[in-house]
Amino acid sequence: MIRNGRREAAHGSQEAELRVAPHDTLRVDRRVPDLAADRFSQRSESNVTVPTGPSPAADRAALAAYLSGPGQGAWMTIGEIEGFFFALAAAPRLRKPVEWLPLIMGGELPEFETEAETDRVMGALFSVYNAINADVRERGGALPASIDFLDDLEANLEPDAPVSQWSRGFMRGHLWLEEDWRGFGEDVMEELSLSVWGLGLWGNRRALEATLAETDEGGSLRDTLARAREVFPDCAAMYAQSGLALEDLVRELDQRPRPAVRADQPGRNEPCLCGSGRKYKKCCGRIRLV
Repeated sequence: MIRNGRREAAHGSQEAELRVAPHDTLRVDRRVPDLAADRFSQRSESNVTVPTGPSPAADRAALAAYLSGPGQGAWMTIGEIEGFFFALAAAPRLRKPVEWLPLIMGGELPEFETEAETDRVMGALFSVYNAINADVRERGGALPASIDFLDDLEANLEPDAPVSQWSRGFMRGHLWLEEDWRGFGEDVMEELSLSVWGLGLWGNRRALEATLAETDEGGSLRDTLARAREVFPDCAAMYAQSGLALEDLVRELDQRPRPAVRADQPGRNEPCLCGSGRKYKKCCGRIRLV
């Protein structure tokens, strides 16, 4: 069985600062299968099949039931897992399950009592991952119905509220993957900042209130939440589409014939050597940062 740790220790500090082109072609399938035959590994992209078995909703319910049982305090909650998976699916770089599974499970891979329990729990976990990944890639960042907002906006800041859980998981995923985004330059980080703030503010009321107190414009908490609620779907779409566009850029440049190596590297604002017509900093110079 899993050796439990306190949820606070497993999740890390919740005081992390809230730092802050449509993609309609599914070119890379990041889905992963159940782990009965290939435990904790990523399936080859050339060997992906349509999953069979319970529906994603049934798998989510099964995973939520497992997480609510005794002895699972080290795991993220179901809402946090969904937010974390959203950040993973939208990121410009693919990460293997062996890298992120310990983050979900409290720092270490679990030891299940039976193979059947392994298949049941891990199959449900990856079914949730696949469903969120499909939403990000096929519907441009659509969010699950499980994070519907409560009518009382301030109630959504409570730790157990669905949106608050999702937001905490998203921020943990984004901060873990931040260097992958930062590799594309500060311009990308600046453009992404509003989406990150809009998606992450619901997970930490104290940080939000401190941010509002420090801003020159001020503004009430309720007004800020009303605006954030209105733009939440747009922030999710912008975040997802940004990552998918960068993923496409990397793939495009990887497939482009490489120019001859030249000792005198062009300046950031000079034409790129590959002949694309773009500035070096917007083309191959961006990939060098990754």
